[in-house]
Amino acid sequence: SISLVERRAITKSLISSPFAAVSFSAGHTTAIESKYDYKTTVEKTINAVKANKKATLFAVIDHGENAKKLNAEMGRGTLIIFGNPAFGASFMKEYPQAGIDLPLRIYIFEDKGKVYFSYINPTDIAKNYKGADKHEFIKGTQNMLDGMAKNIIK
Repeated sequence: SISLVERRAITKSLISSPFAAVSFSAGHTTAIESKYDYKTTVEKTINAVKANKKATLFAVIDHGENAKKLNAEMGRGTLIIFGNPAFGASFMKEYPQAGIDLPLRIYIFEDKGKVYFSYINPTDIAKNYKGADKHEFIKGTQNMLDGMAKNIIK
């Protein structure tokens, strides 16, 4: 998995660039430049989710294509919604309000010709819930997301 030092270095470099990570009310989003083109990044991410026997792929939403259907313009972006229902349920049993943060989401987007793999860090989600940082769900999902990202970053 990506170490805390590596994650902070990536985030720091992104914040100082025009392709900064975006802050959401649910936590901090890490956006990492992909070494692949947009289509390949989306396909590799979907395949990685499907290959994880514990994960369920709930939805793939192509925001760019949906915008085109409405004659609206935006860049390319695909939201991948997935999770491990049993693992997530164990977390939501202790923190029922976490349903607003789950299931997990990865957003692949293109900006100024570069492709990014982005996700909200589970360790940041945990900050919303007292004591959640010690829950196995947070550690497990952070490691899984970091591992996926590591295979896609340059």
